[in-house]
Amino acid sequence: MLSKQNLMKTKLSVLVVFISLWSHAQNPINHFNIGNTNVYDIMASATPINQSASGANVAWNFSGLLTIGQSSYSDVNPTAAEITAHPGTNNVILNSSTIDGVTSDTKIFYSNQSNLIKLTGVKNDGLDLNYITNNATLGTFPLTYGYNNSDPIAGTYVYGTYSGTFTGTMVTTVDAYGTVNVASGGVLTRLKTVQTLSLNYGILTNVGTAVQTSYGYYGYDSSDTVLNGSLINYFTTTNTVINVPLLSINQTTNQIERYAYSVLGTSNPAVVDNRVLIAPNPAENSLNIALPNNAKALISIMDMTGKEILTSTQSTIDIGQLQNGMYFAKISADDATYTTKFIKK
Repeated sequence: MLSKQNLMKTKLSVLVVFISLWSHAQNPINHFNIGNTNVYDIMASATPINQSASGANVAWNFSGLLTIGQSSYSDVNPTAAEITAHPGTNNVILNSSTIDGVTSDTKIFYSNQSNLIKLTGVKNDGLDLNYITNNATLGTFPLTYGYNNSDPIAGTYVYGTYSGTFTGTMVTTVDAYGTVNVASGGVLTRLKTVQTLSLNYGILTNVGTAVQTSYGYYGYDSSDTVLNGSLINYFTTTNTVINVPLLSINQTTNQIERYAYSVLGTSNPAVVDNRVLIAPNPAENSLNIALPNNAKALISIMDMTGKEILTSTQSTIDIGQLQNGMYFAKISADDATYTTKFIKK
């Protein structure tokens, strides 16, 4: 019984992922997803950051953050099986997160009908959360400061041999705008979502609750050469509290992510500077480096600790032997050095 309880704790902790909302937008929040591949630093804080201030012209100060990993978000097309399993789905966001060299993937399924956005499900390794009974409605975009919506949600979850149903509410508000010391982009608009779920396990009802509060701070970045002044979700925090007395579970998890950079997509090049391109990003078996006039360069591939793994003078580098995760590519050419991050999948 002890092993089952520990396993259930692990499985329920995955709820940290499924409730997180990654709506990339601007001020006002015009779109749910901007269609680029965005990369984020996963942060940790020794003490909880204070996000209690809301309203107009707020100045948030989040200090003492430490980078512990990286995370990327990109658009993928739903498969026929995913559409069948999560009815109404016509868009999917793929999230890949890497901490301590371990990468995990999560898919967020949603419906977009004339900018009316509804979450239809979330799935990662072994967990399938399905809003099949009552989708989670965020609202019809654009969303502006003062927006407030409370929506009933219900569905099913499956993880290994464990399965059940859930009911609850999702409250979405655009509750503040102001500046954040850990993000550029001037005035940012804050989107807040709170999901409160009652969990049923098999024939047992109301065995526990999961409450997750997420904040996203959205604005422009005129300095990003890839997005060229487009909208960005700069900073996101997620707090999850899970309480299942039946299994003696009472745990709190915090997740913090800060915008790092954008690439043009999963098959397009990333701009290192105005002269250097790498593609694809994410990359699976090979990485291509392009310089103007076919100039030669020395390319060094390093892990996230800065350790050099391989070097090459070729424009195409075989990376198939690398483990999945985040890496640096340092490109030395014409008495200059350019460094960028890429994802090995």
